[in-house]
Amino acid sequence: MITCIEGWWWPESDVRARPVITGDCEEAIKALLPHIRGRSCIVQAGGNVGVYPIALARHFDRVVTVEPDPENYACLWRNALAHDAAVRLEARHAAFGERDGTCRVVEVEPNNCGAHRVEPDGGLVMLSIDSLLLEACDAIWLDVEGYELPALKGAVKTIERFGPAICIEDKGLDKAYGAPPGASVNWLGQFGYRQVGKIGRDKIFVRN
Repeated sequence: MITCIEGWWWPESDVRARPVITGDCEEAIKALLPHIRGRSCIVQAGGNVGVYPIALARHFDRVVTVEPDPENYACLWRNALAHDAAVRLEARHAAFGERDGTCRVVEVEPNNCGAHRVEPDGGLVMLSIDSLLLEACDAIWLDVEGYELPALKGAVKTIERFGPAICIEDKGLDKAYGAPPGASVNWLGQFGYRQVGKIGRDKIFVRN
């Protein structure tokens, strides 16, 4: 079940994510934008109920996002239409991974719609960022509850071609997927990326 609160649709079960997401969004985007050269396209995930991708649509010609949770995704599209962002926003009911396949959603905290994780194999679509066949990519912003490294590995061709600014959450959740500490940071270093900023527990990287 979903409900509209102060002009935004949210899962009725959520009590923890809404104040954090709505409270942090504008300042987070303000901190990220100076590190991004162009404004043609940004790839963002997870889309959640759409607060971040809708805000990004005010700055980019195209925003591509994915959201695997059915209730979150339903809210995302209702919010995109309500906030006049549907033209610039391309949202898919899916998750990003290392390769195309399937996944399932794991609800870690039932009262927190921002804490859902994905696991491979299930009834939902998993796709790689490379499979989007983007004509431009100025930035990749991933907050996918520990699944950042597989999502990055699925973007190798995109990263090599466009050298986008990259922002990833790094708060140790990747250990749930067997990744050692700092795995995503070390992986980005292989492509010449260095950290240039921080947004809370999100780290911003640009290519040398």
